[in-house]
Amino acid sequence: MGFIGLMGMTIERVAYRPLRTAGRLSPVISALGAAFVLEALARNVSSARWQTYPEGLLRGLPSVQVAEGVALSGLQIIVLVVCAAVMVGLYLFVQRTRVGTAMRAVSLDHNVSRLMGINVNQIITLVFFIGPALGGLAGVLVGVYYGSFNFTLGWTFGLKAFIAAILGGIGNIPGAVLGGFVLGITETMATAYGGAGASAWKDAIAYVLLIVILIARPTGLLGETVAEKV
Repeated sequence: MGFIGLMGMTIERVAYRPLRTAGRLSPVISALGAAFVLEALARNVSSARWQTYPEGLLRGLPSVQVAEGVALSGLQIIVLVVCAAVMVGLYLFVQRTRVGTAMRAVSLDHNVSRLMGINVNQIITLVFFIGPALGGLAGVLVGVYYGSFNFTLGWTFGLKAFIAAILGGIGNIPGAVLGGFVLGITETMATAYGGAGASAWKDAIAYVLLIVILIARPTGLLGETVAEKV
């Protein structure tokens, strides 16, 4: 997590900071370019083959019976507990600490934040450390859960995370959690009850859901409409 966080800080300094005042499209294009570069580096460093964790890693944990015919494995419980702890911790950090208050201020207005004595560059750099570090933790959890991973793992699950954030409302941590649940349950239910071959449409369902939410509620499920300053 620390190493990935440092990479995030480096990317912010190289690919984002010079384009901070260049409009909305340029940082998006730069982000895509950085993603392709990182993916190519991961492929060249670790090869394109699937990497596997030791067989049976954390598989001997006891399962818990939740309901009739429904059980959670020990590994699933660990993933849920870790994710819940991280999400609660992140929410409290952003909402209840001085640094979190500074983050919310910077997200609203850079110039006013500077007038209030906030080091905008330092806060943005910290955000680019925390975000990638949590992404690194998510990658480990996904890899351990499925037992293997390759260089495309971040791209696949990163897109799903992006869709979940849009569903819940950009910038809203509880909304991102809700969006993740809605996306996961929708994919699972469609795959389970969609008949033969429905699993092949699993990824398409996520993007259809994204299009629907953007048309019906562009701010997301828990997002709020904010008046744009002119």
